[in-house]
Amino acid sequence: MSTTAKTLLTEEQRGKVQKTVKEIMDSRLLDPSNPPTSKERFQSYGRGRGDILEYYKPNAFDVSRPEVVYGMVWEQYLSYLSIHGLPSNKKGTRHFDTTKKRSVTAKQLANYLERTPTAADLKAAFPTITQLDDKLCKAVNRDLENLTQ
Repeated sequence: MSTTAKTLLTEEQRGKVQKTVKEIMDSRLLDPSNPPTSKERFQSYGRGRGDILEYYKPNAFDVSRPEVVYGMVWEQYLSYLSIHGLPSNKKGTRHFDTTKKRSVTAKQLANYLERTPTAADLKAAFPTITQLDDKLCKAVNRDLENLTQ
């Protein structure tokens, strides 16, 4: 039996996780108050990334740096955690099950750290995160513990 995010997170905690993902994404921007518009992002896909990169920090997507990849994996884990258990159809009869995807990212974090990751590691990777309270940290720790066993 796998732990589901439905029993793991309350709606308030789910909202905090989503805000945390947004904070992580904003940490890559040079000026978080002036992000690229959706139109600019869409137009940059066909022409390369030159125009859009002026909004981001120079090393924001430098995947040759381990700390950048580590941050991206944390972001991916939190994104999967935030949508786990949400309805995936209009009737609400089916729900997203991201257990396998969360397990893969949790194991990637464990391989990087050479131990079970914790919410303290997340706070250390992103010191500017403001949404993590004690209850949410316990829920994240419990989920990571279950996924890396």
